[in-house]
Parts: sequence; structure tokens; C-alpha cells
Amino acid sequence: MIAAVTCDIIKSRQYDSVARKKLDKLIRQAFVETTELFPKAEADKLSFSIIQGDEFQFVLGNPALSYKFVVFYRIILALKELKPKFRAGIGIGEVAIDNDNSYKMDGSAFHRSRDALEMIKTSKYKGLLTSIYSQSEMNKQLGILLRYQDFLE
Repeated sequence: MIAAVTCDIIKSRQYDSVARKKLDKLIRQAFVETTELFPKAEADKLSFSIIQGDEFQFVLGNPALSYKFVVFYRIILALKELKPKFRAGIGIGEVAIDNDNSYKMDGSAFHRSRDALEMIKTSKYKGLLTSIYSQSEMNKQLGILLRYQDFLE
């Protein structure tokens, strides 16, 4: 079991081309800082990928620390110069096809991560920053807890 995390920057279109280059650098720096802060999350540094300048994805070998990792990643990134905020979909599951780039990987964790992120974008869940999807009866309870946590954040 792993955690695949798919994220997107909120209101990324507000950044011009110069700021988008800076944003790319800040996303990468904040990821490195978060992996150093949480080595037990077992972040796969090689799997970290950014596409289209505002979406990024990575793999954590320790799913139990995935939410904590994402929260601190969000905090570290928010303290950077451009103060970007992001939504995150966390998918807990298996890897069917392994690769050094997370966007070339496949498996239930990646499908669930994408589904969790897409769910956040629907009007029913507007304002939610993080969603976790696993094959578990706890999905609804996790959703309630995450809404409360996002409210506090």
C-alpha cells in the first residue's frame, strides 16, 4: 500500500509567465523541505512531477503519514514568496505499473488520488482542500474530519 497524492494550485491562472516559473521552483523547494521534515513518510523524490505548471503529484510509501505530510507541505508552500494554496487528493492503494515519474505510474492509488481531487472541484465540496479516498468504510468519516480540519486551517 502506498499513498498517491495529486495536487493543483488554486487560481493558478492569476500568475503570469515569470511568476509561474517562480511557482514551479517554490513547489519543488517546498516538497524537498517537507520530505526532510517527514522522512518517515517515505516520500519518493524521484516520483515527484509537475505538469502544466500548476498540477503536481508524488508518492508516499507510508500512507499513515500522508495527510500530515500534505498539511505541512501546504503550510511550507504558503510561507513562500507567492503564497500559493493547493488542493490535494490522496489515494490509498496499490501500484500496478511502477515508474520513476508518478504520471507514468498506474494502479488503484493513482485512480483514487485523481478521483479525490476531482471530487473537491465539484460544487458539493467547494472549499475543501484535501480529500482522501481509500477502499474503506471510513471514507465518509474521513471526509467529515477533513472538512473540519480544512475549516480550522
